[in-house]
Amino acid sequence: MRVSHALQASYNTISMTINILSSVKDATTSDFVYSALSFYGRHRGGSLCGSWFVSALDPLGVKPGAIRQTLYRMEHSGALETTRVGRNKFYAPSPTTLAIMDAGLERIWQEPEEWDGRWTLVQFSFAAEDRTERDLAREVLQAEGFGALGPGLYLHPHDRSQRILQALRAMKLDQNVTSFRARLTNGEDSSLADRIWDTNATAHAYRCFLERFQEFAGKGVTACTDAEAFALRFAVVFSFLRISWEDPELPAALSGEEPVGSRARALTKKLYETLTVPALRYCDQITASVGG
Repeated sequence: MRVSHALQASYNTISMTINILSSVKDATTSDFVYSALSFYGRHRGGSLCGSWFVSALDPLGVKPGAIRQTLYRMEHSGALETTRVGRNKFYAPSPTTLAIMDAGLERIWQEPEEWDGRWTLVQFSFAAEDRTERDLAREVLQAEGFGALGPGLYLHPHDRSQRILQALRAMKLDQNVTSFRARLTNGEDSSLADRIWDTNATAHAYRCFLERFQEFAGKGVTACTDAEAFALRFAVVFSFLRISWEDPELPAALSGEEPVGSRARALTKKLYETLTVPALRYCDQITASVGG
């Protein structure tokens, strides 16, 4: 029996959707919490109630017990702040989590600036008992793409220190960090970059991202239901940021690579824009159903 072109196209779209949605299977529960707060929490005054996370994430295979445990852990580690309204407990990002969320959005929406030949160095000096605060600060640096130059010393080719300083200032911990911009005075900048970042692996990962999502951007997104758009937004963001977190956005003079990250960012923006309206509509349905 011959399959019509329309039916075959439908099969292809379903296959692509299943393939793309498999991207969320490897995500941690905290990834979902961060992303939901960044995307939808901002539209709801900055916080979401616990029952919202359960209703939203359970259909994606994130078990309610894992969600509650993760929210509890993130609250007690300082990653989330909480308030109670009646029986509902609402979760909002702490200063460091907000910095990570903002760094992620910037990765998607903004191209890196031109390199001025200087490096940003950030040095930590946390006491042993401040391990939790140190780990939160390190997560922000990792989100910004800093690489470890040595114990407690981190490096980036662009000026990416402001978010971490603002977050720590809000926590009254900015005195634990020293940040400055400087030029390398011995050796080659490119050799320094090669010691810290694997630009070839990052470029390869971007190419795989483009290969996986390019066809879907043209054929699959418009056929999505609101629930699928909600899930696919996670898949796109997780897939892009997993690569981008490791990318210091080195200038071509240092990396020697084609600007494949820019092409991946452009595709991510296109998909994100297409998925936003139906995904928000689905989020609103969940909010109405849980009354939070």
